[in-house]
Amino acid sequence: MSQTNYPQNAALITVELIEQRIRFTTVATPLKPANADLADIVRSRLGPIVKTMDLPRIHIMAEGSRILLHGDVATEIEASLIEGIVKSFDGVDAIESHLHIGLLPSDTRPSQAPTLPSKMMEALFGAAAAIGITGGSALSAIKGTMSSILEQIPPGERHHLLAHFPSDVVLLVKPRQQFGDKNLHWKTELALDVAASLRGGIDLPSAEVLVPLLIGVLRDFVPEEDHDVVATLKSALKDLWLIAETPHKRL
Repeated sequence: MSQTNYPQNAALITVELIEQRIRFTTVATPLKPANADLADIVRSRLGPIVKTMDLPRIHIMAEGSRILLHGDVATEIEASLIEGIVKSFDGVDAIESHLHIGLLPSDTRPSQAPTLPSKMMEALFGAAAAIGITGGSALSAIKGTMSSILEQIPPGERHHLLAHFPSDVVLLVKPRQQFGDKNLHWKTELALDVAASLRGGIDLPSAEVLVPLLIGVLRDFVPEEDHDVVATLKSALKDLWLIAETPHKRL
């Protein structure tokens, strides 16, 4: 990663400062009862440290006394610091780190003011405009179509995928929750197209074209999740996902 993309205050983030944060959180934040969610304890203690390091959100889950880490960091040093800090917390016996080294264009540090609309949002509207859907109609079409697409991905993987999206896209396309997060899963491409048509307020022929176009945008902006997403899809939708070309390939 080039130095121009690295935060200006990176040189000020020293091991001594991190150690001070560890001592502060250890003293100032007492352990919750033994039956409390260990993930919540780690989140509350790690939060100030991640903020100091100016990192995007780190996602934390717990399986017994084992902590699972997901998220993006710029360097191996940042990943090692986070892993070492979490290991030092009381109640944590082991960690499983899935931290990704390298920030994507869609990932922003908290100190960086987001630019709206984001590049991903522009790409989504560009795909809709390519088939003649513009303005308010495009907004509805993108929201309905992307929500229908994302619902086909299990909650865990969908959560990882959305973590890479810029905030304006997340607010627009995040699937609405059904009962207990049991979203609608379509077994065929036609069923998905019909859902996108009904939700997006567009005719079925337009939905049949827009669905693969928006999948292509999604694949283009979050390429490292491509393999994991494909592994979760049903066969018909898996084929649709794989043949959808990214905007870069269409140029």
